[in-house]
Amino acid sequence: MRLTINGLAPFLLALMLQAIPRVSRKSSMMIPQGSGRHITQGFGKPCVKSFSRPFPKPIDYIMGQNNILFTLEALKSKKRNDLLIGQVTHPKHTYDRVMTDEWLSVFPIVLPIEAAAGTERAVVTLRPITKDDALPFMETVHRNRDIFLDTIPWLANTEGYLVKSYISIWELDQQQRAGLHLVVEVNDRVEGIVNMHTIDWDRSIAHLGYWLASNAQGYGIATKAVSWLSAYALDTLGLDYLDISCREDNDKSRHVAERAGYTLVREIEDYEWVPGEKENTKYEVEKGYTKIPLTCYLLRNQAKTPKYPLQIARPNNFYSTLTDPA
Repeated sequence: MRLTINGLAPFLLALMLQAIPRVSRKSSMMIPQGSGRHITQGFGKPCVKSFSRPFPKPIDYIMGQNNILFTLEALKSKKRNDLLIGQVTHPKHTYDRVMTDEWLSVFPIVLPIEAAAGTERAVVTLRPITKDDALPFMETVHRNRDIFLDTIPWLANTEGYLVKSYISIWELDQQQRAGLHLVVEVNDRVEGIVNMHTIDWDRSIAHLGYWLASNAQGYGIATKAVSWLSAYALDTLGLDYLDISCREDNDKSRHVAERAGYTLVREIEDYEWVPGEKENTKYEVEKGYTKIPLTCYLLRNQAKTPKYPLQIARPNNFYSTLTDPA
């Protein structure tokens, strides 16, 4: 019996589905086949997130950009996170697809930065990161690798071939409203990132992170960027709380949070698990990871009553759980 292409289709689909990562019903993370471990994110590091509901029947699958699976129901609906509808092409059909979100339509944003004495005024712009930023992003990281080794080790040790994967995940975050990752451009040159790397809409809280190249520090750029993003998150997105958690010995990051109006909350206990064992460290070391204490700063939306009290919206050990090597 001769099999036609149409006859082979069910067999090919079955093979494709076997290669798809399985999804834990207990977790929102994707788990690679056979690994038994979650793909989590380090302090500000990307994580791969699955849809919150189990995958539907195989016939409902189509392959989207970046090999992300979408269902016909999700593609034809504007329900998911109230996104705008775009188009995606398929060999035989054209499907409606969640592509562009109206919450990104405010960008780019130009920040008012005062020029230092004897220098020209810098033009500082915030805009969502794209794959076109991969090369300049990596060049900036390479130029500043030494200063990132102690404060953002995952970034310092990032290799070029990983950057596009990270950016793909960040772009998907933005499409799903799971995060907002903004490039900080100074005179059209990528000099840093400010982001809400995790947005928890249920608890109405976002967790912020930021870094700047050494040559862009000292001009108030980080403070202005964090202040703008914080105002956008509270006033426009309507979140109740914003969290900036940084290492207790990272004075520069702590000062940025303080100047942006955040308040130190000593009652919140949290840690970051960092790969490697530092010499003469005063911190706990376990299985090749160092447990570094974090200092938590919070900003609350004063214009509304929070959905949850702070201890529920920002529980202890958020980053400790997120970066746990176990």
